[in-house]
Amino acid sequence: MQLPKPETITLDDILITEELSHRAPRPPNWQAEADAVRSLSRQLAHEPEVMLQSLVDLAVELCDAESAGVSLLETTPSGEEVLRWSVLAGTLTAQVGSCMPRNFSPCGVCLDQSAPILFSHPERYYTYFQVADSPLSAEPNSVGIVEALILPLIADGQALGAIWIAFYNQRRQFNPEDVRLMTNLADFTAALLRNRWQTQELLVNDPQFRVNAIERQQAAANLEQSEQALQQHDQLLAIAMEATHAGWGDWNWLTGEVEWSENGKQIMGFATDAEAQTAEGWLQRVHPEDRAQIEAHAAEAARDHRDFNLEYRIIRANGEIRWL
Repeated sequence: MQLPKPETITLDDILITEELSHRAPRPPNWQAEADAVRSLSRQLAHEPEVMLQSLVDLAVELCDAESAGVSLLETTPSGEEVLRWSVLAGTLTAQVGSCMPRNFSPCGVCLDQSAPILFSHPERYYTYFQVADSPLSAEPNSVGIVEALILPLIADGQALGAIWIAFYNQRRQFNPEDVRLMTNLADFTAALLRNRWQTQELLVNDPQFRVNAIERQQAAANLEQSEQALQQHDQLLAIAMEATHAGWGDWNWLTGEVEWSENGKQIMGFATDAEAQTAEGWLQRVHPEDRAQIEAHAAEAARDHRDFNLEYRIIRANGEIRWL
């Protein structure tokens, strides 16, 4: 009896990107996407070492996937290009650091095409996934990698690596909204990575840039301390004004806008919030006998770019006259 020949699988058999065009997109979640971009931006500025981990965590959450990872392109001492799993989220976190050849891997195909691609059961072609304890081995009792969406990380024409997201069951499929969302996050992340690496190169190779960077960091630290001190001062001032029933008003003579504290509005006795927002509304509350003096001092202060303090009377909306 003749045994059947093993099935020959080609790359085309597992590459199903075209199917995405026939699937209905899920509704976008604009708020979640905006929150993700803000989170990545903040982390690049304050915690760049965890930015990529946040990206894959977000990918699992936003795409409702089982696993996600970032493979960064490296060159070994022998000159071979490999894609190393720098960060992982989901079921494969223990495999951080695993790598695959650039010229024979799903992420390598993605970089060759410089576009998002979709795989179905890639282990059928990349048979090293079938080996026990392989980096991409699926969960126990699963049916393998049902689908894997891979997007390139490219900035200024330079390939940096790829981000991938995987499903291990058939409860859902990737759709065009997943591609749109993750393409935006991938492009944004690639630009941030490129900028960071360029900065690191300059820090190593340009002594003056290094000195300037240290000075900028110190200036930023001083600014943050000043902002914290100002915030604390404002809080204490607000407490003191509340305790003494005092208020304040600030007139921007360039725009004509006036800002009042809540106590300040109550003291002035404005009839409406709109009245409290303009210099005209404030002057209407000033006693007619004091108005010319106020306008003269205000014009002089505006010309000399300085503040002014003056005692004057106001007439509140209820007709009451007060000295300020």
